[in-house]
Amino acid sequence: MESALLFRLGEIPEGESAREVELAAAEIDLPPGGAEFVDPVRVVLAITRQGEQIHVQGRAAVRVRQACVRCLKEMTAELEAAIAVVARGRSERDPQEEPVEGLLFHDGESLDLAGEVRELLLVELPRAPACRPDCAGLCPRCGADLNAGRCGCREQAPPDGRWSTLKELRETPRGREH
Repeated sequence: MESALLFRLGEIPEGESAREVELAAAEIDLPPGGAEFVDPVRVVLAITRQGEQIHVQGRAAVRVRQACVRCLKEMTAELEAAIAVVARGRSERDPQEEPVEGLLFHDGESLDLAGEVRELLLVELPRAPACRPDCAGLCPRCGADLNAGRCGCREQAPPDGRWSTLKELRETPRGREH
C-alpha cells in the first residue's frame, strides 16, 4: 500500500503549495508497543518547489494513549512534531557528504516523507509518561494510589534493620568522634 506521504514530484507545482494528509499510525510503522495511537496522524505541510529542490515545513500531530509510569492510570496526550525538510535530487548528492538532519534525497520522481514523520513523532513520544507532574504514584508496599491520599501502611511498617547502623551514626553527636 502506498503511503499518503509519498508525493509524486510531477504533482508538486513550482513555487508554494499546501497539503494536508490524514493517515493511520500503522501506515508509517508507528509501533503500538506501550502506546496506542488513538486518532489518525494529521500532517499539515507547506511545500516550496524550486526545480529539483523541495522545501517542506509543517506539523504532524496525533493523540496517544499510554499508562502513567507512576500510578498506572491510563492517560491521553497530544503528540506534535515540527517538520522541516529540504529534499534534493540524488544527482545533487556528494558521496563525501555526511548525513544531515532534515536533508533528504529524492529519486527525481517521488518524495517519501513517511520515514521522516515517523521519526519525528517517535522522538516526541514520552518515554516515561506521567499523568501530571506531581503524580505521587503507587505505594511500594501495598500498591495504593497515593494521589487519593496516604495509604497508612508506612506508619504500621516495622523499621528496616538494615539501616540501623547508619541511623546510629547520624544520631551520634559530632563532638564525640573516636
